[in-house]
Amino acid sequence: MADITLNVPDLIGNFMYAIDALALDLVPLYGSGNMNVIIRNLIIDMRVPTSLDDLKNATILFHVGSSVFNTQGILNNPEFSALLNTALNDNFAIFVNHNNKVISKMIVYIIEKIYGDLTTDDGYITLDTKAFKF
Repeated sequence: MADITLNVPDLIGNFMYAIDALALDLVPLYGSGNMNVIIRNLIIDMRVPTSLDDLKNATILFHVGSSVFNTQGILNNPEFSALLNTALNDNFAIFVNHNNKVISKMIVYIIEKIYGDLTTDDGYITLDTKAFKF
């Protein structure tokens, strides 16, 4: 196993989004706009196997110092967007830090599935070129 720690002082993301969904089959969620996210003092502790065949024993733990969300356009309502930003700013880091083991298991599972779908029985990575149109 190899132990790796990544320290990211500021992880910044700027996105444009459009959403039209029904949350929990009850609450309409719609709108479009910009989303700016800053995750401060992100620490990623990874314990990864030296062999890709042993991915299930990997761990990827996140610790977030704080976050700043600025989302515009949710429900086409500036007041609701401000409320959502406040809720995310107050709770995102707490949620990630409290649930980092569950998040790690989900990420490792996804990586295992992707790796398993890309490999053959002899361990070579293959891509099905039929999926790509040239």
